[in-house]
Amino acid sequence: MVETIICFKEGECTHPPKLKNGYPDIDLTQTSFPVGTKIDYKCDKDFILAKGKHTFTYCQTDLSWTAIETACEGGHQGPTSAPSKHGTGKYTYIINLL
Repeated sequence: MVETIICFKEGECTHPPKLKNGYPDIDLTQTSFPVGTKIDYKCDKDFILAKGKHTFTYCQTDLSWTAIETACEGGHQGPTSAPSKHGTGKYTYIINLL
């Protein structure tokens, strides 16, 4: 029988990397991120995580974080075309949310 032993270097990573329009899902008072710590990310309101991408990062043995593969997409970006006036006297805006 063969046993696998996983050893981690002592130490801690600095605060997890930032994500544009998103944030690490951690306690805001957390300051300790030992090797092996996994941090998940969430998006700000009106944004969603990109599909098919990893939504987390790990503290590695070299005390750096793995690359963040995901992105927060969407959000309100305003009208994508000029308003058009119809016979009702109201304006219609076409909004592209993606």
